[in-house]
Amino acid sequence: GFDTTFPLFRTYPISADVCEGGVLEPWQDWRKLIMRNKTITVSPCQCRIMWKALGVPHPEDQPVRTCLSLGEMAEYFIENGIGEQITPEEAVSIVEDIIDKGMVVESICAKNADIICCCHCESCGNLMGWRGVNGEGSAAQFFSAYTLNYDKDKCIKCGLCANICPMHSITMDGEGGTCLMDKACVRCGQCVKVCPVGARILTPTPDYPELPEDYLDCNI
Repeated sequence: GFDTTFPLFRTYPISADVCEGGVLEPWQDWRKLIMRNKTITVSPCQCRIMWKALGVPHPEDQPVRTCLSLGEMAEYFIENGIGEQITPEEAVSIVEDIIDKGMVVESICAKNADIICCCHCESCGNLMGWRGVNGEGSAAQFFSAYTLNYDKDKCIKCGLCANICPMHSITMDGEGGTCLMDKACVRCGQCVKVCPVGARILTPTPDYPELPEDYLDCNI
């Protein structure tokens, strides 16, 4: 699924605070994406509905009211009774709460995305797949516009980053107990947020490709 020309989803930094200089790159601000849409719905996580129906184990304590539809997609959800209409401000509040719960913000891989999901590698089909292939495949170039930089000399080896990582990508197995990160890291910035000594920061990836305009453009 990830060895194609584009992935279905891409990830966002949780906030500008986890990025170098406190500035987000163009099209990397999930708040702006929400606020430029007047019609928005929220629905239960489709992955976890499926896991429950199939009897697949998954965390029961993570937020479930997590899937947002925007614009024309939201109108479709409203017309078919599969989404609850909310205000942009309510949508932002939902995502902020999900971030506080240690989860990842994703959207369809386009500038004008019409689906936002917030999930975790223990419950999201997309992130489970990404975890399963260890972030390998030609679609990896699109998955995040950032690089996670780690200063092992600053690190105090507290392990807070490993504990919060929603992808289980961090281990304390490096030289002297320093951190190791694998390729499944989605550069969400959850680890940056909890680091007490500023040993971690997200920086823009220089060769990040131009994003498609919308999902139709992705397919074209």
